[in-house]
Amino acid sequence: MGAGVLGLLSTGCAQAGATEQGQQVHQLFVTITIIAAPVFVIVELLLLFFVFRYRKRDEEEAPQQLGSTRALVIFFLI
Repeated sequence: MGAGVLGLLSTGCAQAGATEQGQQVHQLFVTITIIAAPVFVIVELLLLFFVFRYRKRDEEEAPQQLGSTRALVIFFLI
């Protein structure tokens, strides 16, 4: 949580450019950051949820499943 807050605060260090083009680049940076931040947070929360929800809880070996050769060939051909 602290790293996220620090990251958001450090983006405030990005100053708008002195020229019109620099200001447009800065505005694009801010827009992309605003769009990407919620996506990042959602992905991280889902990752943590699945890691803790489906972690191994006992010493029993996990079941091993083999895929089909045909599926592997199709996957690598694509």
